[in-house]
Amino acid sequence: MKVEMRTVRIVAVGILFGLMPSYGALIRGPMLQGATASNIYVLAECSVTNAVTVNFGTTTNYGFSTSTQATNSTTAGTATYVHRIKLTGLQPNTLYHYRLTGQGTNTSDYTFTTLVNPGTPFRFVWEADNRNGPAVHGQIANRILNSHTSPSPPLFQLAGGDLASDNTYANWTNQWLVTDELELEKWIPICYAPGNHDGWVAGSNMQVYDQAPDSTGGNGYYSFDCGDLHVTIGNYQTTYTNGSTQYNWIVQDVQASLKPWKVFGFHAPAYTWGGSGAHTGDSTLQTLSSNYLAPSGVKVFFAGHNHFYQHNLVNGIRHITCGGAGAPLYTVSNTVYTVKGVSSNCYMVVDVNATNLHMVAYDNLGNVLDTVNLFKPPAPTNFVSAAADQRILLNWSPVTGATNYTVRYGTTNGGPYSTLQNVTTTNTLVTGLTNGTAYYFIVTATDTNGPSAISPQVGDSPLTSPSVFLTAPATGAGYIAPVTIGFSASVSANSNTINKVQFTDAGIVRAEATNAPYTGTWSNITAGIHTLKAIALYNDAFAVTSTPSTVTVYADTVGDGIPDLWRQNYFGGTGQTTNSASCATADGDGDGLSNKQEYLTGSDPTNPDDAFRLNIAITNTPFVVWFTARQTTGDYYAGFARHYAVDFCTNLVDKSWSSVPGYENILGANQTVVYTNQFGGSGVFFRGRLWLQPR
Repeated sequence: MKVEMRTVRIVAVGILFGLMPSYGALIRGPMLQGATASNIYVLAECSVTNAVTVNFGTTTNYGFSTSTQATNSTTAGTATYVHRIKLTGLQPNTLYHYRLTGQGTNTSDYTFTTLVNPGTPFRFVWEADNRNGPAVHGQIANRILNSHTSPSPPLFQLAGGDLASDNTYANWTNQWLVTDELELEKWIPICYAPGNHDGWVAGSNMQVYDQAPDSTGGNGYYSFDCGDLHVTIGNYQTTYTNGSTQYNWIVQDVQASLKPWKVFGFHAPAYTWGGSGAHTGDSTLQTLSSNYLAPSGVKVFFAGHNHFYQHNLVNGIRHITCGGAGAPLYTVSNTVYTVKGVSSNCYMVVDVNATNLHMVAYDNLGNVLDTVNLFKPPAPTNFVSAAADQRILLNWSPVTGATNYTVRYGTTNGGPYSTLQNVTTTNTLVTGLTNGTAYYFIVTATDTNGPSAISPQVGDSPLTSPSVFLTAPATGAGYIAPVTIGFSASVSANSNTINKVQFTDAGIVRAEATNAPYTGTWSNITAGIHTLKAIALYNDAFAVTSTPSTVTVYADTVGDGIPDLWRQNYFGGTGQTTNSASCATADGDGDGLSNKQEYLTGSDPTNPDDAFRLNIAITNTPFVVWFTARQTTGDYYAGFARHYAVDFCTNLVDKSWSSVPGYENILGANQTVVYTNQFGGSGVFFRGRLWLQPR
């Protein structure tokens, strides 16, 4: 449909230019430049500075309009002015209609498509060195517009410089802004990479007509994203030696991008070989390529300068010299790096998706010169997290062929992700985090072709000690004696480091009563004796539901999760007030557990030998787990027996914990369980569980 619409409109444009005097000030345009997923610039060359208006919208009813924001004077003998009109607030991957109005002008309707978000395939083109050959240039522009429309037309074109033989107005308009190029730019935006013939100085025609995406274009180098591609464009006319402002900017730009595909466009090539009169490779760009572009994942270096097609493979980068879009051809000289070289007019069409970069070089008549296919692994899926004290465990599904994974994280939603970890497994424990701070994580897979697209972001916050009980009601309320308490520790078979095990409360989030009317949360359970079952969560990493049992709900006047009677039993008084010894966070017996934790595990807060601990040691593989629990005669919960279990898990994605055979329900005092794990492999996780049942 779009091809047919363009065919009709070409005729309409011919009529328009034939009647140009009746339209007043418009000399040429519109011209699309500087596109992003949400903005685009419309340029129009006029004889006056009075504002030009663009009507735009998703239908021919338009609905939106904006006018000239700035004008720049060309070097024409009789002054002309290039108007810049920026369209904003656009939606990604959306077809828009637009037209120019004002100054007596009312053009035909044209369309463009905004750049796309990650995950959406798209197409773009590269051409360079059009000078002195307007006929060839016209053929290429016509083919870009009308011959590469399936599965979709190009979203943008990159022009690699030397658009005209010099920067005079006559040559700029007669060699570059030929009829077919002007028609192309009405439908597809262009991005320039200035060349040595383009005269990048203040007031030059190159600067007057150049508009980079979302920038003033004042320095001629810039970058932008489209889908799963990051494009970095350099300026041959601005100093780019090692250590220069442009050089440093290029390094920072390619290192910062997380896109799976990165391409670099520059007028001069790093590696190129031609016959007499051709340019040689650029040593500065060679250093840039080997030291920064290749390590940062740049896979393609597009260039012109030499008027032929040559595809060289050096240090994992495809160096594509495609500079035959009209300029006089040079003889190509192939070397050991050359994959394909031909002295021919040329341009390149590139199709991009998250896992494939498909590039085809054509001549001006449509003959295929070269085909290049590059591949990447897909992004990891099923990316999940589980938070604990000062750490967050991350887990994801394996990617076929991946040799390693890179986890990046930061404290800003959506990035930047300033810290990274490289691992060979499909899980990692991120430590040294600040409790209560939100962290945001992404993960990529890497194989021999480089990094994949990034996974969906996961956010989580490490917690010191999640609250076990809800806030006490105003009257008659209490707290239930611990029903299910849990904590966990992890260790990898490929690691010689034992993760420090710290007790963490299991957050009892709701109670289910088997005797009416207690059907809600803890806040509506009064003090007394009830038959209940409780559901406990450990930082959302696993859930345990107790069996229905008769339990006692104790009054808690202080509201810190410790019953009055428990505090009174160990510290005297009424149990309704706290002092430095009896407060929830105190650890008077120095066993590493606070009073709150001693209450939850049913241990004696005045006896350092009474504690609930899980210890893990590594004896190569298999593992040995020490599970220690103690019972004292002065236990406050004299009417309850403490039961223990040891669980293991090899995959936290589905939180599939299983009890170690023989250790599902351990009852007894002062016992130590030694268990040799036979499950093997890396990433084995253990937890201990404690629950109280009436004797």
